[in-house]
Amino acid sequence: MNKITRSIQILLGMLLICIQCNTMLAQTLNTPVIAGGGSACDTSGATDFPVDFSFSGSVFDDENVFFIELSDVDGSFADASLVKELRRLESTAANNFNQAFNISTTIQLPDGTFGKNYKIRIRTTSPEMTSESVFFEAYHDMVVDSELGINNDEDFALCNGESKEVSLTTTIIGEYQWFRRVGSTDTLVATTQDPTFTITQAGTYFVVIDYGSCGGPKS
Repeated sequence: MNKITRSIQILLGMLLICIQCNTMLAQTLNTPVIAGGGSACDTSGATDFPVDFSFSGSVFDDENVFFIELSDVDGSFADASLVKELRRLESTAANNFNQAFNISTTIQLPDGTFGKNYKIRIRTTSPEMTSESVFFEAYHDMVVDSELGINNDEDFALCNGESKEVSLTTTIIGEYQWFRRVGSTDTLVATTQDPTFTITQAGTYFVVIDYGSCGGPKS
């Protein structure tokens, strides 16, 4: 009876040691950081934003690939069709990402990126893991003041009951706040996603693009 008991104790001890070893060797993929933790304000359409991420524990398998992905505008990765691959990091003899532990690279925002609740995700293939960033604002190819105008900056007159659709000098889908000025009073009359608006009242109109913490131009 004593021998059986000792054998069980030894086996249990070996099992605990193996569990502890596996725990110590497992990878931990840490939270990625984009643009130093700030907003991604792309004023040129081709801005390189830094992305930093790290892992701890053991190295990744040789065949592992790191993917950097952008969420949908609400920070979700649930719909794969809306997730955009920003960068793929595959290890080489000269640059072995799988043994780097601390990785710094850059990404560019895809066309149409506009919103306050994006996330990036680091996804690995061997073993399969993911880690998401905190929410951040991101705007691709931001319009500046000199580029934004209404109706090609041409005035027009409206008769009673008439209306006229006007367009901005941009085709970007965003968040446009249309204001009407009468005297010294400015009134927000509409917010649109498309750069067009139908005017039904006389007055002086101007538009502000809501770029959040990145600021915004005025037409």
